[in-house]
Amino acid sequence: MRKISSGPHRAVLNFIALACLTGLPVSVGAEGLPGVTGRDKLYDVEVAGNHAWIVGFPGIILHSGDRGRTFERQGPGGTTAWLAVDFTDERHGVVVGRGGNALVTGDGGKTWTAHEMGTREPLFDLSCPDATRCYAVGNFAAALKSEDGGRTWTPMNVVPEGEDPSLNGVHFADVNTGYAVGEFGLVARTTDAGASWERVDDGMNADNNFGVAAQKDGSVVVVGSYGLVQVGRVVPVKNEGESTDPDTVDGGQKTVDTEMTFTTLPTGIKEHLFRVTGTLGGLIASGEAGALLTAPGVKGPWTVASTPTFQWLAMAQVDDKGHGFALGGHGTLLFTADGGKTWKKWRAQ
Repeated sequence: MRKISSGPHRAVLNFIALACLTGLPVSVGAEGLPGVTGRDKLYDVEVAGNHAWIVGFPGIILHSGDRGRTFERQGPGGTTAWLAVDFTDERHGVVVGRGGNALVTGDGGKTWTAHEMGTREPLFDLSCPDATRCYAVGNFAAALKSEDGGRTWTPMNVVPEGEDPSLNGVHFADVNTGYAVGEFGLVARTTDAGASWERVDDGMNADNNFGVAAQKDGSVVVVGSYGLVQVGRVVPVKNEGESTDPDTVDGGQKTVDTEMTFTTLPTGIKEHLFRVTGTLGGLIASGEAGALLTAPGVKGPWTVASTPTFQWLAMAQVDDKGHGFALGGHGTLLFTADGGKTWKKWRAQ
């Protein structure tokens, strides 16, 4: 792996990675969203049962307990840009962003406690595969893990010492297996709960990867610059003269060498895609200029949904009953009740 250096190209990529923190204020925004104006930015949403949480800037944490009909303010307020939220159930959640703190709740957001994380770099994404383990990644290779629900954090080495790509996305399929993505086509994988990481991309993509969705079968979906969607799969390695049948090792277990192979899928768009998540029966990706794309599974095909906005959309998530949200620039909040096929501007009911 090459040393990541500074320079004009790096500056351009960092500008893209921080694009969600920019933009001129305009007088738009979700009608009836408490305390949110057209000057504000919404970055992430988490749906758990009848509940949903939204985070953003400045200091925005919103909660709905009625599937999004109404929202209320939570958290300490202030001017922090909260960039990512994850809940493992309707009570336990973690929020990260700028400023070096994680906010943790164990009562559905009625109370939030701040905990130092040991970094001042912005943290762009967060994944909590269970109520105790959480992983956060961000600018200049910042990567941390928690084994007590977000109260204490320790650094992880996703890339070798001396390399400093922005890590834009992280997602764990289970407590052991996760992926992180970032600048210069980076895709890294861990199979031991973050203790060690291996770069697994094929080196053919030099653009930014922004979002990642790890699948239960070990495959991964990656989205990024210029409408990129890639699917990575674990395949057996067949060396010359060798079989791909599993070998017997000590203890009688069967093992076989594997590698990741990546396939680029057509999307028909050139807008940057920021996030990808699992949804009702498939996947959903969000990005620039109101871009929302859906697919029935990792093989695609990807279909561009019609949306009533041209604002950037940082995130979209849909629950197992087809209700969900997409959100982004200038207080934009969209709602779907059919698994992401159609979207409307959210208004208080």
